Formats: sequence, structure tokens, C-alpha cells
Amino acid sequence: MWRLTTRRMNHYFVRRSKFIIMCQLLFANSASSDEDYKFARDNPDARSFVENLWNYYQDHADKDFAQKIAISFHNHFWEMYLACVLKENGNNLLPKKEQKGPDIAIRDDNFPLIWVEAIAVTSGSGRDKVPTLGDEKCFCVPEERIVLRYTSAIAEKFTKYNQYRIDGDLAESEPYIIAVNANKVPFSHDDAIPYIVQAVLPFGSPTVSFEWDDQENSRSGYAHRPQIEKISGAPVSTRIFLEENYSGISGIIFSRVGIHQFRAPFGNDFIFVHNPLAINKLPEGWLRVGREYRFEDDSLQYRRWPLLSNNDDV
Repeated sequence: MWRLTTRRMNHYFVRRSKFIIMCQLLFANSASSDEDYKFARDNPDARSFVENLWNYYQDHADKDFAQKIAISFHNHFWEMYLACVLKENGNNLLPKKEQKGPDIAIRDDNFPLIWVEAIAVTSGSGRDKVPTLGDEKCFCVPEERIVLRYTSAIAEKFTKYNQYRIDGDLAESEPYIIAVNANKVPFSHDDAIPYIVQAVLPFGSPTVSFEWDDQENSRSGYAHRPQIEKISGAPVSTRIFLEENYSGISGIIFSRVGIHQFRAPFGNDFIFVHNPLAINKLPEGWLRVGREYRFEDDSLQYRRWPLLSNNDDV
């Protein structure tokens, strides 16, 4: 199987040299004010990485992708990187359709289509914004605010799912996956249970209990947290994967990758969370990269998949 390792991408880039001009057009906008775009354009290693991603992705992209990425680099980098990881894992990606619809369409033997909708999360605004270090006098990691950013992103894309269904762009029998990127959210590195899992299943802070007369007999676990309150007092559910209303979501892909992490192993930080109530359940091992979580028999289970192959044999 063809593998998109860094060296492999370089081979692919050279062997498709007739597309070099097209790749350079991806960075033709010298007037862009987007800092990530300018970094990718001006850093030779980052530029080479993105141009090779583009060679691998261009047949599946919107026609105006080169213009869009110059305006909003990270959002479109995430979509492209995500698509390349999915393609690298053997998924058959279809060309971008002219009509409106989810970002990525995958042809699959078990379903008419599998759809993936990408979203890049920011730190937010207003009183529930995730602060940066120094924003507040007394500071600790704002875990609940981070989780709220994820629940907000999922809610936004679930609203789009319902609209796709109404418009006829997506059938009830087709899995729908939301792909969340949190590179722009401060302090969003994993907890013991990743924050993205805490956004869809009711796991809260770690707990430890001791017996008064036998402190060696301790028990650890996690608090049950079915909701988080915003600063305004409005409750936000954190158990959406235990609610039938969200059964149209088959799972969540999560990553913190950004252009400044381009040297990281390809797709290694991905997390895939299965929805136990999904009407279109994806099989265990569907993504086969990063970590995979499922909630079964009232317990959270996960496994880590090995890194993508580094075999450079053609």
C-alpha cells in the first residue's frame, strides 16, 4: 500500500513534477496577512510538507482551495491534512462535489458513503473564552472552558448535519463524522481522559477515595459530570453520545495538529471516539491511527494504533 511518509511524499512530489507550478500557486499570495500562511510560505521545510500534502490532496479539493488557504490557512490546512491521513489509511476519497455538502466524502464497501465534516476550534470569545497564560490573576488550566469549546463545535456541525439531511445532501444510512481540530485552543493538551471524550461522555475530574482505617485500600475514578454550566448559568450537556438525539453522529475525530507541528509523526495524535448510540456505527479499527475510544458496558475502553508505516518500498 502507498504510504505518505515524509520521504515518500518527496518521491511522490518529484515523480509528479508536472504539477510543481500548481503547487507553487498554493503560496503565490504574497499579500496574505495570515501568520500561519506566511510561515508555511517562507519556511522551506514547512512549505515542502504542505506542497506535498497538496499534491496528494488536490484531486479532492475545492477549485478555489488555493485562494481560501491564503485567507484562512489553518482551517484549510486541517481539512487537507485530515483528508491525507484518511486517504493514507486506505480510504477511497471522492472528488469534492460541486453542490454543498460535508467536506470529505469516502466511498466504502459497507455504506453508500461516509461523510467527514471538519472544524477548527478557536479559544472563543466572551466570558467563556479559554484564557491564555497571564489573562487571569489566579490561573489554573480552564478544563471546563476547553470542553465547552468542543461541545460548541460539535453542536455547530450537528446543526449542519441536520441541514444536510433536510437538503438531501446526506442520507440517513450514511455515517457522519465530525473532525475537530484544537490547535488554536490554549492548554488543550490531553488530560488522562481527553477533553474531547469529556465533551461527549459524562466524565469529570479524577477522584480518589480512601478508607479511614485502611488507606492502602484506595479507589480512583472520575466524577460523573453530565453537564457544564456556562458563566451565565446556562447548562451544556456533556453526555451527547448517550442521547438518541445525536445518533446521526457516528463518531468524532480529534487532533491538535497545526503547521508548526508538521514534523510530528503523520496522524499520530489523532483520537477517534465512537458514538455508542450511532445509527450508522463504524467498526472498531476503522481509522487505525492514533488512539481509538469506545464506551461499552458502562466502561471507557481505548487502544493505541501503531504509527503509519515507514516502509519506502514502491
